[in-house]
Amino acid sequence: MSRRIVVARLGPLLLALLLAGLAQAGAQAAPADAPSGTPIPAVALPALAEDPAAADPEGPEPYTEGEFPRWLRELGRFETIAVGAFPLMYFYSGVGFDLYRFTANGFDAFYAPWPFKGPASYQPTDEDRNIRLATALGLSAGVAAVDLLIRTLRD
Repeated sequence: MSRRIVVARLGPLLLALLLAGLAQAGAQAAPADAPSGTPIPAVALPALAEDPAAADPEGPEPYTEGEFPRWLRELGRFETIAVGAFPLMYFYSGVGFDLYRFTANGFDAFYAPWPFKGPASYQPTDEDRNIRLATALGLSAGVAAVDLLIRTLRD
């Protein structure tokens, strides 16, 4: 074994044994029928296990192009884009609903949009929040669908 692997395995083990010794020193006296010796704490067990990444200095192999079907890669991309777009769509749908409510009520200060709201301004109901959430989910799925359409037409 190389020195790096030995240090990587012994470091956590020594730390766990040190912590176990400190915990035992601070504990009360053990009963008379307790077994003698210092048990290996559970936190040290992963350090004793074989680490396949440590045995291979180059690490795991990267995925190959043909390892996953194309539709599965596209589905993963769709999901990633939809989840990534959701916070922006949630923010923009909230601003959009605030602006709509403000203009629909004749620019009444009670319905002022987000940056200009005060403590006495309109507070959205649960139904308003659910509509905002559904709109944001739909818009984020739409953004991901547009990306999928562009990639499909390009290829």
